[in-house]
Amino acid sequence: MLPYHERAIMRSLAPSRFALTFLVAGAAMSVALGACATDNGPTFYGETFGPLPERRDGGAIGADGGPLDRDGSAASPDGAVVLLPDSGACPSGILAVLSGSDTSLTGAVQDEGGGWTTTALTGASKSLPSLVAGENGFLGVVRSTSDAVASVAFGVAWSGPSSIPGATTIGTPALAPSGATTHLAIHTPAFEHAYGVTMQTTWTAASEALQPAQGAKSFGPSAPAIAATGGEVVVAYDGDDGGLYLQSRPSTGAGGWGPPAGLIGAGVHKPVPPVLVPWEGGRDLVVLFADGSQDHVIRHATRTAGAKTWSAVANTGALAFTAEAFRAARLSTTQLLVAYRGADTRAYAMVGTFASDAFSWTAPVPLFASAAVDGAPAVARGVCGDDAVAVASTGGAVRITRLRGASAGGGAWSAPADVPGLPGGPGTRLAVAARAP
Repeated sequence: MLPYHERAIMRSLAPSRFALTFLVAGAAMSVALGACATDNGPTFYGETFGPLPERRDGGAIGADGGPLDRDGSAASPDGAVVLLPDSGACPSGILAVLSGSDTSLTGAVQDEGGGWTTTALTGASKSLPSLVAGENGFLGVVRSTSDAVASVAFGVAWSGPSSIPGATTIGTPALAPSGATTHLAIHTPAFEHAYGVTMQTTWTAASEALQPAQGAKSFGPSAPAIAATGGEVVVAYDGDDGGLYLQSRPSTGAGGWGPPAGLIGAGVHKPVPPVLVPWEGGRDLVVLFADGSQDHVIRHATRTAGAKTWSAVANTGALAFTAEAFRAARLSTTQLLVAYRGADTRAYAMVGTFASDAFSWTAPVPLFASAAVDGAPAVARGVCGDDAVAVASTGGAVRITRLRGASAGGGAWSAPADVPGLPGGPGTRLAVAARAP
């Protein structure tokens, strides 16, 4: 393995291992395919997911289940890239973070556990950004200036933001990757829910109403969630009546949207959007939401893959509650990570393990050395031997912590480390995604 400084030089000269062609709002971006690509299907981990591939990163885990040493970072002269020594433990894997505020937008990438490269972008992220990874690199969507919905992409460099035609929103846009296709759901200024899609060419206008052949347009008080599973697109949203509703259509669009169906027993805290995570096996979806009780406990239900029926609603834990948007990341075929900011402004995470048709949950543990955070933490499944990563703005900086040993009963989170070059502080909003070839 080359020393880290030689690897950094070689990376700057070599083509990326991401083969992609993003035409974002009609603007084309092409990059070359490197030797590490596979034909085994997409490998992507983020806030919404497609099928999970076999773990391929080969990262080593310490005997105590803790993280490998990442000390010894050194800043480049211009401050844009921070290089870490090459431990030889991470032959593949890339992390991307999107950081925004009402007036700024910045992207950061860490390749193979090495240095971070940050890029200042134009525009803003007036709500939480969304970021996913799939066959074609990374794709993000933000609520930008004037409430326009704008997309950004990363291959060998960040591209965009580019406005999606006809799309405006008053909340967090939701993304769901499915192979070469990415689905989008937004909350419009009319409090209606709308849908758009891109297939490596250009976005649709993202103004398709969630409206069945006989029925009204779907609407609600907060942003929707979206997931793609088994040839179907499913959107979940809070109702003005305090109920939780789900609505679906074929992913090809043939047949249009079906009628919305309420989840029995799900009373929601209306300002907090639900979260949808595709699953597999006998269950194909997990929905999570903050309930309408005084404490706003995070609750969940699962859907059977065949009959498409929902389980009874269950708590994730009596101590897991939040009045703010929260995030989830699928760690494996049996484990799910949920992260949120509590009423004490600290970030917490818990792991749910699915067995015997039900989840069992670890107790929530504080992240970022129990420091207060400026907003909701963002999470993704990890690469380079990490089970998961979480990022948050705390102490004036964007920081990252990494989970290992989750399969052994919860695992342990690493000491937080700065993501250099990303602005932090109040009003910072984050998304993170990860990809391995």
